[in-house]
Amino acid sequence: MTQKTAVIFGATGLTGSSLLEELLNSSSYNRVYAYSRSHIALSHEKLNVIIKPLESINPDAFDELPNGVDVFLCLGTTIAKAGSKDQFKKIDYFLPLKLVNLLSKKASHFLIISSLGAKPDSLSFYLSIKGQLEADLKVLDIDRLTIFRPSLLHGERKESRLAEGLSYSVSKWVNPIFSIKLLKKYKPTDSKELARVMCLVATTGKGLGNARTNVISSDMIATLLNS
Repeated sequence: MTQKTAVIFGATGLTGSSLLEELLNSSSYNRVYAYSRSHIALSHEKLNVIIKPLESINPDAFDELPNGVDVFLCLGTTIAKAGSKDQFKKIDYFLPLKLVNLLSKKASHFLIISSLGAKPDSLSFYLSIKGQLEADLKVLDIDRLTIFRPSLLHGERKESRLAEGLSYSVSKWVNPIFSIKLLKKYKPTDSKELARVMCLVATTGKGLGNARTNVISSDMIATLLNS
């Protein structure tokens, strides 16, 4: 089996940290490059950690990468943490768009986390930015794009997100409702399960059709995990 190289952005976040472990444990990858603003407290023979301010990263930062890499984008924040809508847009829209453009000739597959309900014309600023990013990525000249749209993510975060914590607490009381078929996609998504599915899709092609762009919905994440 020919082994590949994985590139991950956002490896210190909720889903990204779990995904990094999945990539390192996968026999499909012999090298994993993690580009990060901050230190990654993990050591592995496959792992190359590159500490750089991602907002000012240059094209030559990727010169050492081979062609045909799988690129995983797990970048994301909240308006509260970013401090303003403009700063939020820089992190959740402009930064991933820039990275995809820079790596468009190196990558064979981009895999990015978006959100359930992402639409450019959404009344929610958060979902409209996610939707704009999806729309602009789809028209780029890249080999393959897979967009993951989880529901509310839950897991053990390093920092507290009050709104998400409250939403998840409420969701646990109404979990039986999510068993109804039409509502399954709204069930909170476990970050570790999302990470496993992202690695699974990248290494096996499960859930992907022949189209250049594929969207993996929140309910499909659970289905793929159990298939």
